[in-house]
Amino acid sequence: MLGECVLGATNAVAGVIETRGWSWDVAWVGSGSMALVLALWWVYFLVPFGQVLHHHRQRAFGWGYGHFAVFASLAAMGAFLGVLADQLKLNDGAAAAAQAHAAVSPTLAIGLVAAAVAVYLVTMWLMSVRVAGQKHRVDWAWGASLMLLAGVVGAVEAGMPLAWSLPALALAPAFLIAVVERGRRRDQ
Repeated sequence: MLGECVLGATNAVAGVIETRGWSWDVAWVGSGSMALVLALWWVYFLVPFGQVLHHHRQRAFGWGYGHFAVFASLAAMGAFLGVLADQLKLNDGAAAAAQAHAAVSPTLAIGLVAAAVAVYLVTMWLMSVRVAGQKHRVDWAWGASLMLLAGVVGAVEAGMPLAWSLPALALAPAFLIAVVERGRRRDQ
């Protein structure tokens, strides 16, 4: 699934290069999409599932089937990054006028990516609570990261450039990682 997401990110960057050449938009899309993929990978390892499953083997069923939603959301994110890449190609003036009838809106394009990330984060939170039995003082951070995702979609609707939206989406899991890791260091 990580490969699917990297392919979607690569297609998004290639779409910007194809229509606009090398620009700051390429840097925003490339760094933002890779930061998003790597941050989601890090979120996966925030919870020590291996230790928990070693001591509570009866929880393996929920952990295993929870991965259906994890893998589905990552596959969807990779596909939706492709939709976003198509939208970025169409954001070029002449191409947009010629093909506007076939494209999704920028808000819908980033909303699809944000929805896939939200499903992933909710699934990881549920698995951390139900499988790992972890209740933290930082459970609020999971909800706050979802609010950040919604804020990015709202910002694109309000006029934020679509190329800036991927780095902004990466802030949601990055915020979650920072809060959880800070809480972990404080507890040690």
